[in-house]
Amino acid sequence: MYHVYNRGSRKGVLFGSYDDYDAFLAILEEARARFAMRIPAYALMRTHTALHSLSGIIFADYGAKVTGGNMESGGTARMDFELESMSAELGRDVEAKLNARLAEDRPVHVVLLPRAEALRDPDLIRTKVNLVPPSIDPIRVIDIEGIDKQADGGTHVRSTGEIGRVRVVKTESKGKANKRMRIQLEGP
Repeated sequence: MYHVYNRGSRKGVLFGSYDDYDAFLAILEEARARFAMRIPAYALMRTHTALHSLSGIIFADYGAKVTGGNMESGGTARMDFELESMSAELGRDVEAKLNARLAEDRPVHVVLLPRAEALRDPDLIRTKVNLVPPSIDPIRVIDIEGIDKQADGGTHVRSTGEIGRVRVVKTESKGKANKRMRIQLEGP
């Protein structure tokens, strides 16, 4: 599991192909079943892709950028957005839209773009502050077909169908134009 957690620091390739990815998941499932253990790295991959999907929906429907976020074990996470207001009703609306899109089983693609090309598309950097170091070239882009497309160095599942259902468990204000959504993945 070490390489899944630390891949980003070394900027190494995690999986050379989908065959490698499938083999990795098969080994994880065998180990999980054999030793009755939880596999937190895969849960984080599911959570990470869920957060990207959430970000894509909030950006498309409300034009809001991400101001912060955090993933925890057990499929819980939070994401902060540059929004004027946040309500439980908005949370329910976003949850319904998010789950409908995830259920479409959209593929997740990884694309490497030359830095100059990537920076010409302002939508690839959806955080309020550009966190991509100037030395990074090419820029790795995650494209969740029809949901989200952003610069990102993290690990992701192969398709949104692997995420399962997501609940928005809390919405809160963290100050003027800084609103938070907490999510919880359902299932394993």
